[in-house]
Amino acid sequence: MKNNNKRAFLFLELLVAVALISTVFVTIFFLQSKLLQIKQDGIMKVRATYYAQESMEALRYLRATGGWSAISSLATATDHYISYAGETWSISTTPVAPDTDTPPSMFTRTIRFDTVNRQNDQQGAIITTPGYEDSGTRKVTVTVSWDGGAKSVVFDTYFTDWTSSL
Repeated sequence: MKNNNKRAFLFLELLVAVALISTVFVTIFFLQSKLLQIKQDGIMKVRATYYAQESMEALRYLRATGGWSAISSLATATDHYISYAGETWSISTTPVAPDTDTPPSMFTRTIRFDTVNRQNDQQGAIITTPGYEDSGTRKVTVTVSWDGGAKSVVFDTYFTDWTSSL
C-alpha cells in the first residue's frame, strides 16, 4: 500500500511540475509575442511621425516657392493629399494611389486646412469661436494613418503670410 501511495504522490508531483512549467512557457511565449507587437507598433509610429514631419516641410516648401496663395487658395475643411513625383511636391483633393515599391504605401497622409479666427483683429489671440477671420493665417493639420485608419499620428500648426508685412 505504501508503494502505491508513493507512486500516486510522485505522479501528482510530476503533474503539478508539468503544469507549472507549461504555464511558465506559455506566459513567456505570449509575453514575447506582445513585446514584438509593441516594438512593431513603435516602429510604425516613428515612420508615421517622419511622414507627418515630411508633409509639413513639403507645405513650407510649397509656401516658399509658390507664395502665400499656394496655401491660402486651397479649400478649407476639405481633405487634401500630398505627393512627391518628378522632383516636385503637389497637393490635390483626390487620394494619392499608393506606390507599392516604396514604404509609404502602407500610410495615408491627409492634410486639412482650416480658417483661423482671432479675438479682436489680426493681432488678437487665436480663438475657436467665431470672431475676426484672419485671412493671413491657416491652421494646418497633417494626419498620417495606417492599419486601415485604426492608428494615426496627428500634427497641427499655423501657417501665416509672414511676407505681407515686409
